[in-house]
Amino acid sequence: MPFLTVLCVWVLTVLAPAAAGQQSPPCEVTELSRGPLVLNGRHDTYVEPETLVRAGDAVLLAGHPTYVLRTGPGGEPVSLTRDSLVGVILEPDGGVRGLSRPPVGGTPIEWRAVALDEREWGVTFTEVPVHDMGSVGTSVDGRLWYGAVRDGRWASLARIPLPAGWNLLPFSASTLARGGDTLALAVSMDSAALVRRVVLFERRQGRWSHRALPFGAAYVDLAHANGIGFAAAVARADSSVMSGSNALYVQVPLSGGALTRVDARGAHEVHEPALAGDSGQMVLTWWTVNHGPHGSRFQAYAMVDPLASPPGAVHALDPDVDSIVHVPTPEGVNLWLADHLLADASRELRLLEAATGAVRVLWRAPNPFDGYFHAVALTGRRILLVGPTFDRSRDVLANLMLHVELKCDPSSGSRLSSVQSVGTHSRSPFSELQVTPC
Repeated sequence: MPFLTVLCVWVLTVLAPAAAGQQSPPCEVTELSRGPLVLNGRHDTYVEPETLVRAGDAVLLAGHPTYVLRTGPGGEPVSLTRDSLVGVILEPDGGVRGLSRPPVGGTPIEWRAVALDEREWGVTFTEVPVHDMGSVGTSVDGRLWYGAVRDGRWASLARIPLPAGWNLLPFSASTLARGGDTLALAVSMDSAALVRRVVLFERRQGRWSHRALPFGAAYVDLAHANGIGFAAAVARADSSVMSGSNALYVQVPLSGGALTRVDARGAHEVHEPALAGDSGQMVLTWWTVNHGPHGSRFQAYAMVDPLASPPGAVHALDPDVDSIVHVPTPEGVNLWLADHLLADASRELRLLEAATGAVRVLWRAPNPFDGYFHAVALTGRRILLVGPTFDRSRDVLANLMLHVELKCDPSSGSRLSSVQSVGTHSRSPFSELQVTPC
């Protein structure tokens, strides 16, 4: 089967009409730009959207795998190179820099990033033996790496020390969280005695330390908020949940605070808790598997201030999702993008806001993605979405990027209509895309 990858910018120009009996969404979407990501003017490039992080006016997109399709003068495919890149930097003037593969012998996976400064990111990844990422739930003899990316290049790169005799569990790493000058990452590992624990890695004053936390987890995520510090969200087996499946917990402080059970709305399996923090608030997002006589449904939930006393209310974001992404804006508004499944099995994107005790659909449109997508809020009420598409008529794999701007009616009740935008650009970023050779 011919294989072609294309990374392009595309945005929705027409809102999907509201279904019968539905109220029209209170926000409109304006197209800002569209265009392919091409290396040297003719080589199509694909990046798996594992991490998408803004630092100032630039955005880092990184992941595994990546592909560069090199073509001849007439556009004919010549060769397909895998993993020569690990990501790209999207510039505000429309330029794109390729981020080269770091010089490691194994396969770099599990890309995580956090903004350090204007146009500078701290980046972690897991190196696993070539062709050995481990089977599901099996640890491997891998390595952790940390590097700084500045102006589209690796400014530094070094291994993170691991506890002696412990093996990494691939695809278990948390978000790379930052609090001031401290970075934190949590990873599930197996000890020499085959005891699985969450291991916390912290970087202070340029040095990494590690310690095993007194629990294991199916999922773990980290975040930092001023006045709270670092906190963890954990999904782990609990006998009180149906069939001993995962229950949801939070822990603060990470220096030894107890795990606190979170009301996850019923005795259902909890998956992929995502914890986010800002200046003084935590937001927890998760989804559950609800089994019924007509099959299983995935339902998405969120809680603002899960660490407060009493904790914040649980918001039922969407009753039937394939995926959910929390998108906090620079203006301090919490948004979510849901991949919603309709009754006819089609899918639509829904932009959600939880405010005043209710969840509102701000925008909906047919979902153009054929898999998991990522999103990041930019300045000026703009959102960038990245996800895969597949052109079945040409056997073409595409990685679609949507760049949209939200405009909400002042009478809508949305916080987006009342907050002041943080920064604007005189021109649309990500237009006339080009790729700087690596």
